[in-house]
Amino acid sequence: MNVLQENIYKYLLDSISAGKLCKDDRIPTENELGEMFNTNRMNAHFAIKELERSGVLRRNKGQGTFVRHVPRIYSLGKLKSVATRRICVLNLCYSRSSQVHWNNRIINALEETLRESDIEIAYNDVSGFQTLEEYKELLETLLLEGCNGLIIIDNGENDFLIDHMEIFFKFHNNVYIFDRGFKQWQDMPYNVVSMNIFGEGLIAAEYLLMKGYVDVIFCKNCEDEHWLRERIRGMQFGFNRGQCKKEMVICEVSENGINCDLMQKIKAAPGKYTLAVQNDFLAARIIDYCSSAGLKVGKDFRTISFDDSAELRNYDLTTVSPALERIGKYLAAIVKKNVDKNDCKEILCVKINSELVVRSSC
Repeated sequence: MNVLQENIYKYLLDSISAGKLCKDDRIPTENELGEMFNTNRMNAHFAIKELERSGVLRRNKGQGTFVRHVPRIYSLGKLKSVATRRICVLNLCYSRSSQVHWNNRIINALEETLRESDIEIAYNDVSGFQTLEEYKELLETLLLEGCNGLIIIDNGENDFLIDHMEIFFKFHNNVYIFDRGFKQWQDMPYNVVSMNIFGEGLIAAEYLLMKGYVDVIFCKNCEDEHWLRERIRGMQFGFNRGQCKKEMVICEVSENGINCDLMQKIKAAPGKYTLAVQNDFLAARIIDYCSSAGLKVGKDFRTISFDDSAELRNYDLTTVSPALERIGKYLAAIVKKNVDKNDCKEILCVKINSELVVRSSC
């Protein structure tokens, strides 16, 4: 449909959904609609034919065109989406660490790629939602606006999506999840694009082995979460595959620094140890703590971490960076592929490999 046809199509649907046109009411003629929208009757004819095909209108020869069926909300949203190209991002993230991954790197790539196909993108911050009713109300609004799909940014901090997946599954078109490695989504009825957390650990291990750094201590300070287990598992796999004879030591550290035993190890053998740290934030804290004790990163010890946090660039961290630009482009590509299709589609679950960024800390 061209723009004028879309406008007439949406006008008729809006009139029906608002109760201005009820079942068995006669709609304006093609000439009347053409005058209302300052166009020819053929554009009105095309819009009406689309609604006839969907069963909303019926044409009585010699009498006019009438409302045959008033669609329910679900069907109405699906009909409206025919004349729209609109995706909505629902952002569940609210913590500081969440923004490390959902930031301008991924947003700019997503928007640029969607814009090439004239797909609109809107954003809704739902991080403060507490109840199922809040989500249902928003989804109903999006359906009525003719939204073609949802991109959901998972916060990884609860199982809301898993516990209530039916509210998104009922959404008439496509649902896409950007997962930061928190969950296993293979059995979920969503398209999922995630970071390859296991692969990140593997990348770190292969780099350390290539440099000859085999005295490695993995530093962590959080619970044994899925993403942390996968990073550690990836590193251990990499060392085993490289036939490294030394085991990677795992060390619990505090929020403010490292324990005395580890500090003594570093002091006793300057330059021997490499600290693989769960993320950049903790690596920065450890560097600060060691610096206060007179130990210099890159000389007395090395660090390799994960996430490539922009606000910590002054630490010059060697880090494994998620390929956010590629993730944004991939999300946009599968949205573009499906946005105009009405048939059954494949459900994709894809992991995008990260990239090593070498700096002075290792």
